[in-house]
Amino acid sequence: MADQLTKLSVILFGAKINLTIIHNTGVAFGMLSHKSALVIILTATMLITLYIMKKTFFLNNVWHEKAIYFILAGGAGNLIDRLVYGHVVDFIKVPLIPYFNLADLFINIGMFLYILGLFKKKYEPRL
Repeated sequence: MADQLTKLSVILFGAKINLTIIHNTGVAFGMLSHKSALVIILTATMLITLYIMKKTFFLNNVWHEKAIYFILAGGAGNLIDRLVYGHVVDFIKVPLIPYFNLADLFINIGMFLYILGLFKKKYEPRL
């Protein structure tokens, strides 16, 4: 939700607060540009697969559990953009890093937490 609100604010007020709007039709680093239908199908499939895996495999590690939530949130945010606008709205620019948005940040946080979880102690699944 926060991702969608920030994108809407950039679309509405971007020129007034000097933010840059980038319409990204591809995925990371511009791969699959202008292949919207394929990207939507792949993203939806990934989100469904992660949700199913979270329900069956990741409950024995709190880091992996949190990671999946971040990845699902970020993936859903970008999927909503693709369905509504036909592209992802990127607007944050940091030196040496391509433009991104909060959904992308959530996906990266999720990946970091997942990797961190590989080195942490596991716990028993909740019943």
